[in-house]
Amino acid sequence: MKTKTLKAKTTNRLAVQNPEAPQSAGLRLKVIVVPIDFSAESKKALQYASKLAAGFGAVLRVIHVVETAPFLNDLPNVVLTRSENEMAKEALVKLQAIAQDEIDELIPVQPEVRIGKPYREIVGAAKVLGADLIVIATHGYTGLKHALLGSTAERVVQYAPCPVLVVRENQNEFI
Repeated sequence: MKTKTLKAKTTNRLAVQNPEAPQSAGLRLKVIVVPIDFSAESKKALQYASKLAAGFGAVLRVIHVVETAPFLNDLPNVVLTRSENEMAKEALVKLQAIAQDEIDELIPVQPEVRIGKPYREIVGAAKVLGADLIVIATHGYTGLKHALLGSTAERVVQYAPCPVLVVRENQNEFI
């Protein structure tokens, strides 16, 4: 399967190392991958990742995945209202807006949109980028919704090449 990727230009932000960062504990974070689906939960994960990035002087790689419609791949005559490329361009604009509005200007941010299966693209991006951490939200679906929609967060945890911090909407704040 061929992966398409849209990347925004790296912002002109400076990476500033926090002198109070817990480097003495041996924890080192340089690249943090944050999947965003534009939900409230994913924005909360972005808040966690932003605070970690500020503390460690890490780069945030904010990623959105436009999921392909597998049931339409073999139906060339089916007309879609919007192509995957159009959706990817719109998502990139949204990611850039989120980076501008939600993330401190001193934190370097690199938005990227990929097309494919979300968990595969997130894990693949983490491998290629040499991510030290993935911060991902979970929607907390159970029962039938979980069975039908699956859990991207679960699959990312299963296949990720680095540690994964899973952020739930309703949990105790620790950052």
